[in-house]
Amino acid sequence: MLAGALTAACGDDTGGGGEGGSGGESSTKSTSTSSSSTTGTSSSSSNGSTSSSSNTSSTTATSSSSSTGQGGMGQGGMGGMGGMGGMGMGGSGQGGGAGCIAITPGGFDVASADGQTAEYASTFTPNVDDVEEDNVVLQLYGANPFNGGDSGTFDLTMNGDENYSSCSRCFLAVVDPQSANPRIFFQSAGTLDMAMGAAPLDGSLDAQVTGLTLVEVTIDSTTFVSTPVPGGACLEIATADIEVGPPPGWTCSAQYYDTGLADDCDCGCGIVDPDCADALATSCDFCDANGSCANDGTAFGCDEPFLDPTNNAVCAGVPSAWTCDPTYYNSGQANDCDCGCGAADPDCADALPASCNFCEQGESCANDGTLFGCDLTILDPADNAVCTGIPGWTCDPQWYDTGSNTDCDCGCGIVDPDCDDALATTCDYCDSLSCANDGTTFGCDITLLVPADNSTCI
Repeated sequence: MLAGALTAACGDDTGGGGEGGSGGESSTKSTSTSSSSTTGTSSSSSNGSTSSSSNTSSTTATSSSSSTGQGGMGQGGMGGMGGMGGMGMGGSGQGGGAGCIAITPGGFDVASADGQTAEYASTFTPNVDDVEEDNVVLQLYGANPFNGGDSGTFDLTMNGDENYSSCSRCFLAVVDPQSANPRIFFQSAGTLDMAMGAAPLDGSLDAQVTGLTLVEVTIDSTTFVSTPVPGGACLEIATADIEVGPPPGWTCSAQYYDTGLADDCDCGCGIVDPDCADALATSCDFCDANGSCANDGTAFGCDEPFLDPTNNAVCAGVPSAWTCDPTYYNSGQANDCDCGCGAADPDCADALPASCNFCEQGESCANDGTLFGCDLTILDPADNAVCTGIPGWTCDPQWYDTGSNTDCDCGCGIVDPDCDDALATTCDYCDSLSCANDGTTFGCDITLLVPADNSTCI
């Protein structure tokens, strides 16, 4: 297994990442991976029920047989990483060069994705040592200080991606992953293009890698610094298109589409899940709270009466969680997005508060005291169907008042109690909903903030 090989070689990462008490805004790097096969799994549960899910993908690749790639040292390991493994620091040396083995990946699948990190795995041919299936994996790290969820074109030898200890976009290959001494390869050349519109940290990826060279390395079990093996082998992929995720129109979490598992029929998601035995509402197992029109207010429960009896991908009624006037639900009209009503209105362009048009007085949790006006500041920044209970807070509610004095979130409408003071220089994080976000996942452009009030922008 790929997971076992990397764990044995580099240590099982048990160090906890997290932004102070909230546990998740910063990332821990681990060479442990979730799967060696081309079908990854991810489990979610609700009231004792478990849904195991993965994505399907299509990959086309071509290879060439030479490379002038060069291995390089990174900028040092990440602090606070757990995992004491058996692989020590290798010697210095250059990777790449003529004679690299040209390899071709099979179909990539999502092995894991949690919104902050993701991993896409594939076997490849030819088999390097003719012993067992070899694997190539792309790991993406998106939590501060990484930016693996960003779209764009990235040189894999720059900005931290040149070493495993600091990479946001990390290609690894493992030869003989189940053996006692698996051989590990890490990128030393290549360009990764990540298209806009996908959600790479959530299991949906549209990317192309070109000129990828992977050199044989050792990875320090404490610092995670990767070091080329003197005289080691190298692998090369000339180009590979990687497309992972559900078809357009799927509204639920990408990882739940077509898992290939029995009893894993996800419904109310815009498209019939191939995991369903048929399209009947009675076949449903799960209705994801993040995207199903039939969710019953729990994490994965279904309000079956609201599903179309013969097309379980769509709803024919009003969800039981809806608190506003039933006639306002899914009216089919433009600019008719009702918010704070307990369930997402299909009339909304997306789940963001900025899309809201109406908040019904007496029914919507976000009504501003007028007949249909909205107080957008009390809506969940990522789910306009519910309120956070933090008036004025515009960022992700989980980062508010975590209890850590190194967890000061700024540009969020009101001062975070985690901040030592209200000065812009005190800021630790500005999430993607912050007015001062610098374009990365949690970075701050403090020049945009009022110097004496780090909750607002100039």
